[in-house]
Amino acid sequence: MSFRDGCRYTGSVISGSMIESGKGTPGFEIQIECDEGVMFHTIWITPKTVEYAAKDFAVLDVTEEQLANVSFLTNQLPLMVQGKQVTFGTKAEEYKGNVKIRCAWIGNPKAPAASSLQGSVAKMFGGK
Repeated sequence: MSFRDGCRYTGSVISGSMIESGKGTPGFEIQIECDEGVMFHTIWITPKTVEYAAKDFAVLDVTEEQLANVSFLTNQLPLMVQGKQVTFGTKAEEYKGNVKIRCAWIGNPKAPAASSLQGSVAKMFGGK
């Protein structure tokens, strides 16, 4: 299978590691595995993106207090994110005539759809 533009997927983080762009920008890259394959998502960390980065790390259950600790970043962060369930959205991006599907965002997975249908009906009749 392959990823499509503008779709939502749910998968499991299989790894995470600190990276650095060619220009020296720090980031944290995660690999997310789902039925369609493996998708990469990079959380870039700059003074302008730190708020967005904090939101992405919160999806991975990582706090700002933990992120302020060099030992945590070095030793625990990569292990802590493994196995986390995330939902992610895709976006097509063109560069030099080549179109690539990339991860546009990550978020917390929603409740399973099967229970949502029954729950909606029960709620209309005053149930839980």
